[in-house]
Amino acid sequence: MKNLHATISNRPTQEFEGSIGVTAGEYEQIGVTAVLSGPLSDQVQARLAGYFNNDSGYIDNSIGKDKRADDTKSVRAMLNVDFNDDTSLLLIGQHTDIDTRGGVFHSRASKIDAGGDYVIADASLTYYSPSEALEVSLFVHNFTDEEPLTYSYDITGFGNYTIQTFGPPRWVGGRVKYSF
Repeated sequence: MKNLHATISNRPTQEFEGSIGVTAGEYEQIGVTAVLSGPLSDQVQARLAGYFNNDSGYIDNSIGKDKRADDTKSVRAMLNVDFNDDTSLLLIGQHTDIDTRGGVFHSRASKIDAGGDYVIADASLTYYSPSEALEVSLFVHNFTDEEPLTYSYDITGFGNYTIQTFGPPRWVGGRVKYSF
C-alpha cells in the first residue's frame, strides 16, 4: 500500500496514570507533551493527551517569516464505557493544528560518505531514574554537518533554475519527562 499511516493510541486505563514531558532546543524550540488517564467510575475510563511544539525555523528569510519553522498543537480525548465484560464503547475525539513554513518534509540526511551515500547522524543520551518515573535526555540531530543538502535539481526550459533545499542543520536540545 502507498502512503499508509496507522496511529495506535493507548486506551484509557483502569488505574490513574499520567506523564508530562518538556523539550527545549536550538532555534527557540519548545515542546510539551502531557497525558492523563484513569477511571471516572467503575464502568467509565477517560484519557486526555496533548502535544505542542514550536520553533522559529532555521532558514533565515530577510523578507518574511523564517522557513522550516513549526507550530504544532494536538489534543486527543478518549472515553471508554464498559457495558459488561465483553462489550464496551470507545469514543475518540482529536484536533490537530499544524502550521509549518517551508514544508513539512524534514530530512535527517547529512554528509555524503566516501561511497556517495548520505549518512544519518543523530545521537541522544538518556538517563532513567531507578523507578523509571523520570527521564532526562539530551539530543543532537545532524551532528556531522551544519547544512545538509536534501536535494538539488535543475528545471530546464523554465529559465534554467537550480533549486537546492537544505535539511535541518545541527540541532541540540534536551527533554525532561516525568510519569506518574
